Amino acid sequence: FQAEDGIRDIGVTGVQTCALPISDRAAAAGSNSEIDRNYPGYQAAMKRGDLAAAIASLDAAFASRPELEVSGAYQWKLMALMQRNQTNGVNAYAADLVKRHGTNDNIMSFLSACIVATGEEARFDTSLALVSAQRAAAMSKPDSRWAQFTEWRLGWAYWHRGRSTEALQHIKAAREGVRRLKGRYDFGDLEIECDEAVRLMQGNSK
Repeated sequence: FQAEDGIRDIGVTGVQTCALPISDRAAAAGSNSEIDRNYPGYQAAMKRGDLAAAIASLDAAFASRPELEVSGAYQWKLMALMQRNQTNGVNAYAADLVKRHGTNDNIMSFLSACIVATGEEARFDTSLALVSAQRAAAMSKPDSRWAQFTEWRLGWAYWHRGRSTEALQHIKAAREGVRRLKGRYDFGDLEIECDEAVRLMQGNSK
């Protein structure tokens, strides 16, 4: 769980979320028949575009077998809530995940990738975003590709809490990590993203 090239979630058809961690657990949730068996009604609801029913199916599955949520299906619920533009629902589920699974690096990494705004406007609860980003960064492997993304994201999380000094510190650390490791990894446009963030934050300190 140290990849971040994007995920096309098998449960949220057609949703492409760039720079989200790829969870082998969610991707390997099983065949269609296994998904139907573990999450009754979920796939049918997704096929007809009934996100409310899909979320209800997931909640019922989690209630009967809590291990299903942790195995990767939390991603499906979070993405479905985001597709429905349910900001309050996303915030409530994020708070629940932080409370129950705050030491799970898979969950904190995915959650922070979803709710930390890497731009000027924050959509979701900035306090929860910061907590999830802090935990994801603390649990990332040093000098890994993913660690530089978590550092960059942590900088933005601090920025949206009005903590510009810490924001710049983490964005610059991510940029330095990218420059130091780019012979080993392909970081895409992350260095450019860091440069743009530094210019914005230095010119518009909160």
